[in-house]
Amino acid sequence: MEIDKKKVFEKLELNGLCAYCGQRITLENMQVDYMIPNVDSFDNLMPCCYECKSYKGNKDIEEFREELKNMHKQIIAYNQGIAMNYGIVKVWPYHGKFLFERY
Repeated sequence: MEIDKKKVFEKLELNGLCAYCGQRITLENMQVDYMIPNVDSFDNLMPCCYECKSYKGNKDIEEFREELKNMHKQIIAYNQGIAMNYGIVKVWPYHGKFLFERY
């Protein structure tokens, strides 16, 4: 399937935002993600940022969502909460909705 990046970029009228996290993207740095891996259809394509595309990898959308829901636990365990104790970072559980699902 030939992918028209401009159509993917404009498809959800997100005005240059990643469909998953909402980070600002441009047509030049936008990644095209398959919500469900290996399903070739335009409806399955999402405009996204490099970070979401890299972290999601070849997972389907629900596997990606579940990983994000547990990410706060990994962050806390990784630094044993020291960064939170000093107010360097604040960590909240992921609410479970991608940007494209909020509109």
